[in-house]
Amino acid sequence: MFRSPIVAHVAKALGLRSSAGAQPRCLSEDDAAAVAYGLTRSSAGAINGIDIRVQISMITGELPTPSEVRRVKHLLTAADWLVADQFDSPEG
Repeated sequence: MFRSPIVAHVAKALGLRSSAGAQPRCLSEDDAAAVAYGLTRSSAGAINGIDIRVQISMITGELPTPSEVRRVKHLLTAADWLVADQFDSPEG
């Protein structure tokens, strides 16, 4: 179950599902690398947290966890890509 009704509505419209009550999913290293690579191929400038979250959602079919977003951010910064904005979940 999503905490916010707005997030729940958007997730439903996008066909995403909540992982609450299910086995925790973890973005694989290959998937994290694919997200980072895809972002570098499609970005002309700074990459932000929204870009990362969207790419992860497209691969997993679920909303990303804050740790997954941080992992992809780490891959991007390690490769000297400019990343912008707050990457932590607004829910904490």
